[in-house]
Amino acid sequence: MMEEFARKLTEKATRTIREKQGPYLMLLIEYCGVKLLICGKRGEHAYIAKIHLEENTPSLHCGEVEYSPLGLYIFGREEEDLALKTLEKIHWFIKSRKNLLCGA
Repeated sequence: MMEEFARKLTEKATRTIREKQGPYLMLLIEYCGVKLLICGKRGEHAYIAKIHLEENTPSLHCGEVEYSPLGLYIFGREEEDLALKTLEKIHWFIKSRKNLLCGA
């Protein structure tokens, strides 16, 4: 479950922790020094993922993270579609984070 999604997200990460949590796949990933928590699952009509900056994560349990007001939701029709959209958001997180740190 969510193998293609996980493979695409982890292939360029510098560090990865992966855990199956019931219907969810939890990934702790580091890209360019930015640590992210990503929870993904197959919903009834679409694949769903949620991204949090690790430092703002309310929990490491995806069931709780899903309903947190923090983070970004991503939806896709297929795992590959979800992975590509999630990578776009990861790049946005990295750019935003670097701009904050550099004062840009």
